[in-house]
Amino acid sequence: MSFACVLGLYALLKWWETPGLALAVGLSILATVITAALLGMLVPITLDRFGVDPAVATGPVVTTGIDLVAILIYFSTCGLILNI
Repeated sequence: MSFACVLGLYALLKWWETPGLALAVGLSILATVITAALLGMLVPITLDRFGVDPAVATGPVVTTGIDLVAILIYFSTCGLILNI
């Protein structure tokens, strides 16, 4: 979460004329970090309950899931904040 705050502050200072863009970047990074932590925790537990070895399948599943969710979060946040 501190990483998101630092990058949001950097974006605010970098694009001072457009604070909405800085807010969108900061919030999307924050939401992505929280979502990545939740997926990294829940996917191995879910795979274990279905009898799949979590050590084998977790890496590719979590990485692909986080990438897809991060893109959706970023564009959704920008769309809502910047009214695009």
